[in-house]
Amino acid sequence: MNYKTHEIVAVIEEMVSTTGQEPSYQTIRDKLGSGSFATIKKALDAYRQKHAPVSKLSTATNLPDKLLNRVGKMANDIWLDALAQAQAGWAQEREALTQQLQALQRKYDALCNENDIR
Repeated sequence: MNYKTHEIVAVIEEMVSTTGQEPSYQTIRDKLGSGSFATIKKALDAYRQKHAPVSKLSTATNLPDKLLNRVGKMANDIWLDALAQAQAGWAQEREALTQQLQALQRKYDALCNENDIR
């Protein structure tokens, strides 16, 4: 059966009103019993546009430069802190591994001396 976009939108609205959640492409197709992905996508896009929250509509405006600069500085500061913590952790791990390597080298040297291998 061929469905028109407005018919699929009606099915979506019914599913949302009964479950409270926006359905997926597959749940819509299951409810209809058939339907192409493209047709369902077109209907779902139409539904989403029709029911878009007002706050999403206002995101078309750009952030003020002052706010954008602050956010950028905060992101940079967070990145630098994370990097410093990671480098400190790597330094500790490198030191521990160096000590393990030195201990193994001493054991190796001792075993070589005991067995006169060198």
